[in-house]
Amino acid sequence: MIATGGRRWLTWALVLLVLVVWWTVLLHQSESSIFARVPLLDEQQYLNEALQHSDGRLEEDSSGRPFFMSPLYPRLLVMLGVGEDAADKLVFSAGYFRAVYWYQILLWLGTVFLLRLIAGRLFFAAIPPGRAFPRAWLLWLPSVLFILYRPLAIYTMMVLVEMPLVFLVTLLLYFLIASPQHRLTAGAMGLTLGLAILLRGSMMVLIPLVLLVLWRCKMPPLERSIRLGLFGVMLVVVIAAPVIHNSRLTGHLSAPSLNGGLNLYLGNGPQATGLGTSLPGDWLNDPAGTAELARRLQKDSVTVAEADQLWRRLATEAMVEDPIRVLGLGLKKMHLQTQAWEMDQVTSLDGWRQEVPLLGVLFLPWWVLVIPAFWGLVSVVRNSPRNLLLIPAGALLSLMVFQSLFFVVSRYRMVLVPILCLLALAGILEAMRVVRTSGPLAARLLKAFPVLIVSILLVIPWGLNSVRSAWEPLTLANHAQRWAVLGSVEKDPLALQRAVEIYGASVDQWPDQSGPYLGYAAVLRELDRPAEADEIVEQGIQRVAANLDLRRELLAVHLAAGRLNQALDAGQRLLRDYPHDAETLHNVSVLLARRGQLDEAVVMARRLINAHPAQAQGYVDLGILLVRAGQVDQAREIFQQGLVANPGNPLLTKNLNRIAQ
Repeated sequence: MIATGGRRWLTWALVLLVLVVWWTVLLHQSESSIFARVPLLDEQQYLNEALQHSDGRLEEDSSGRPFFMSPLYPRLLVMLGVGEDAADKLVFSAGYFRAVYWYQILLWLGTVFLLRLIAGRLFFAAIPPGRAFPRAWLLWLPSVLFILYRPLAIYTMMVLVEMPLVFLVTLLLYFLIASPQHRLTAGAMGLTLGLAILLRGSMMVLIPLVLLVLWRCKMPPLERSIRLGLFGVMLVVVIAAPVIHNSRLTGHLSAPSLNGGLNLYLGNGPQATGLGTSLPGDWLNDPAGTAELARRLQKDSVTVAEADQLWRRLATEAMVEDPIRVLGLGLKKMHLQTQAWEMDQVTSLDGWRQEVPLLGVLFLPWWVLVIPAFWGLVSVVRNSPRNLLLIPAGALLSLMVFQSLFFVVSRYRMVLVPILCLLALAGILEAMRVVRTSGPLAARLLKAFPVLIVSILLVIPWGLNSVRSAWEPLTLANHAQRWAVLGSVEKDPLALQRAVEIYGASVDQWPDQSGPYLGYAAVLRELDRPAEADEIVEQGIQRVAANLDLRRELLAVHLAAGRLNQALDAGQRLLRDYPHDAETLHNVSVLLARRGQLDEAVVMARRLINAHPAQAQGYVDLGILLVRAGQVDQAREIFQQGLVANPGNPLLTKNLNRIAQ
């Protein structure tokens, strides 16, 4: 029997009290952890964006820079206290992000209770006709599943958009299911979805679902038109400012953020794996990849406003060239959203559990959400063509298909969690019906067997062993890098030693990735153990097949230590395998100059310019060498050519001014 009145509110109050106490204790542990104190990767990018908002303006510098990432989330961070005092920080004090975390925790709590409300609305729809109502505790099942899923709690304690996005999508589902025919609800849906789109542009895929639900509401045509209009007006009002801003700078109608083209390329480019692809460049300071685009397209420079279209063009070319491969990638990315392996791109989920032991209480794996949710999805489609559960089912499929156009990692699956929790209720009720229905048990189980088998097949990480073996050391390296940053900034040998231990575990368990070796060696040098660092680099070169970064590192180490003969040998071997590698050409040019071989150094600097005419380093190297050779006029000309390719470059400008003086 369903609890009513005071008993229901008492239950809700007790649940809220328990969860608030639990989060208070959990936050106390997590705030002093390495993950809260040293943000990396996407977290750093959002913090950089927030710093540009700290004066209260839109994200626009003197050159009129468009919104590349979320135009909303960085402003939220500023409102929650992330401002100019965070500039250039790599390590933050414990509790610095407390306001951000509590804001996200409140959204997490709000999602828990929204799921309970939605489950109440869906309760009757999920029960087959003629079936007696089960106990009321089942209404809390979606909320319980949501609570016990550990990665979502971890992302709640990070400087990322995931929890605000999860809350907004759940709120939109509540409006769609509770009372879409209401005028105020139609406007609220426009506001909610608009904010979600400002957090992540892919949420635009939910617009057709809202329009369909509003269109199917039973009401006079005029009233239906009013509600559709209210939804559309509120949606446009919310997203108008960034759309106008980006469109003005690009010269054509643009989305609120301009990262769709890059993500499309990362998901479908020639090197794409479904989990993205690795591209060279400084992605923290250049998240739009403008330098990489300039290099590929042999352009002097590329603006952020141009980058979106250029990446989309490259992605489209790759997709048209091999559509069968793209179709296979799409199917793989659909599977990545259901398979059980957690693709922890920006943080070590296992590392979080080690650093914050209380997280061990949250034990629910991803497959426990997917299997009953798939069963529920099948039962909804099969049994109830007008069932309200078709709304979360439609949202789930829409998001999965659209996200599969790009690439998939663990954090992008978080928005699916509340929907899976709701559909899992229908799946469990269907399983209960199969068990309790009269008739031969074997016949009933046989009828349900195909659905169960398919749902299990969906969660098995087929064909991902090689990807997982490549990903695991990078996850450990992510954990180790945070300790390395902390130790370096605070001169803490214990933190550096912790980084050494984690890097050591990474290269011992998965020895075929270059990144952990580089990090390992850097920390050993920080601890003044250069011989061990050199040995680690040498081990990496022997073990890693594609070891360009490690060989570069060895060359740089020999050069810094003054071992010129060894450095020259390493550089020449590198150039035989990678004749156009910019870093090696630069280092070999410097090396030859230090050996007094100026003519050979000049030849190497010219090779660097010819191979990379849009980069400044070759012009700097050649100009300095010509000055040392006494050819000042030629050096001036080279610096001027470099400034044409790289307007305003400080190194070229500085050297040109020295010649003028």
